[in-house]
Amino acid sequence: MSSAVHPTAHAPVSSETSPSKSTERVPAPSVPADIDRSIQVLLDTSAEPGETINGAFQRKEQALRVLFADLPSAQASTLHRRLSNPTTGDMVAQRFLRLDVNRRDRLLAFLRDARRREAIAVARAAGGRG
Repeated sequence: MSSAVHPTAHAPVSSETSPSKSTERVPAPSVPADIDRSIQVLLDTSAEPGETINGAFQRKEQALRVLFADLPSAQASTLHRRLSNPTTGDMVAQRFLRLDVNRRDRLLAFLRDARRREAIAVARAAGGRG
């Protein structure tokens, strides 16, 4: 009976800790690869002929906002985390860092607001005023 309290009885508990390590890897439900590619393409887009640099960046910001608006809130949250804490190997996050700080902040705030927008859409669909 005392062997049931013995430290070897805790072996299954250590296997429970490995799933918690996988929860640290939040990008598991992450953004689909095609969205990543779209973000990267938008960030790499050059100014159109006759377009000012400011105009090009406004266009990029608007296009990113439209793309981000279509993300489910879980993916928006994951992307927000990624873009807020870029890693060296994350090319999308590194390209995002090249944006002006004000544009980055607006886009990050938009991503952060995804759950609220989603809740309002659900309430409106259910007949609420939102």
